[in-house]
Amino acid sequence: MSDVFPPNPTLKDVAQQAGCSAAVASKVLNGSRGNVMVGKATAERVRAIADRLGYRANFAARSLVARSTRTLGLYIWPGQPFANMSGSYESAILRGVDAVTQQAGYDMLLLNTAGPDPLEHCLAKCREGRFDGLLVVRSPADPQWFSQLVRCMPRVVAFDTTAEAPGLDVAMFDHRAAARAAVEYLAEKGHRRIGFIGNTRVPPDELAVGDFAGYERRTGFLDAVQALGLPHRREWIFDYRWQREAVDAQATDYLQAEGAQAVRWMESLDEPPTALVAGVYRSAFGAVPQWQQMGLAVPGDRSLIGLGDRDWCAYFSPSLTNVANPLTEMGQWAASRLIDRCEQRADDAESMRKFFSPQVVERQSAGPVPESQ
Repeated sequence: MSDVFPPNPTLKDVAQQAGCSAAVASKVLNGSRGNVMVGKATAERVRAIADRLGYRANFAARSLVARSTRTLGLYIWPGQPFANMSGSYESAILRGVDAVTQQAGYDMLLLNTAGPDPLEHCLAKCREGRFDGLLVVRSPADPQWFSQLVRCMPRVVAFDTTAEAPGLDVAMFDHRAAARAAVEYLAEKGHRRIGFIGNTRVPPDELAVGDFAGYERRTGFLDAVQALGLPHRREWIFDYRWQREAVDAQATDYLQAEGAQAVRWMESLDEPPTALVAGVYRSAFGAVPQWQQMGLAVPGDRSLIGLGDRDWCAYFSPSLTNVANPLTEMGQWAASRLIDRCEQRADDAESMRKFFSPQVVERQSAGPVPESQ
């Protein structure tokens, strides 16, 4: 066996020094398909020689031979507040995705969303064939975009979208069930006058058409109130579009500002709710301090439960009771589903919409109804 190390070793060099064919070396090092059978001793010898020579597989060539990149694309649509790679929502999903891709031997490629037209940029990356399937975390309100997307990338799994298209799978949080669970939790503590802080995710002049999550949560809230026979007044649902209240769109955290204003509105009523459901948990960061400024204790005089949950909610004062969406579990399912389709263990023509149930995370912000009420 020659001890001469070529400066840029090729697969042919490895095969020559290992005393085998290039097809065998490719089977061992690139996972190429075919009917070539390789024994354990031969495979170990090929890998050892490849390491000694410093051979590195050519990614493009290996993908061409294997007809797979063993890579999943990840696209985070930048058109919503707080949407970014380091956001708590995205990070929780990515923990689940990462656990599955590591175990399956897949890589993850983050698509750059910079530029004047991030949607077109996403489509362009899909056409390059650098990944086998795409995960879409957050998405635009336009359902036609998914129809365009699946034409150039037939394997797509998205999170929390009402869009439907052949080849599109969706990991969906059950927003209605979350709101129902929140109302039921408060009702079990004796609350009958329960209000809702509207789920307006963005400032009024930027409100996206088709805010399905907000609609689903409000609907779930109303369903639960009716099913439990609780009293209901329209003004117990705070929504700037109904109350004609202008929320400060220049606030550092719009939802926090909305929570504070919702409390001011509720407490101005002749019969305010004793508890609120925050359509987005971030509203609680404005609601609770506003109550405290008014001399109302939380819990004690008032209670609050939020929809959605993040780790830092445990460190707020009082710690926030929330209804959590299992984002990490959703990420695991999405990655597993996409890999199954990439490896032809699932039918590409059969779209799936998987609903994930909420779970109440009990902390301190929601207590029994005050005795005076």
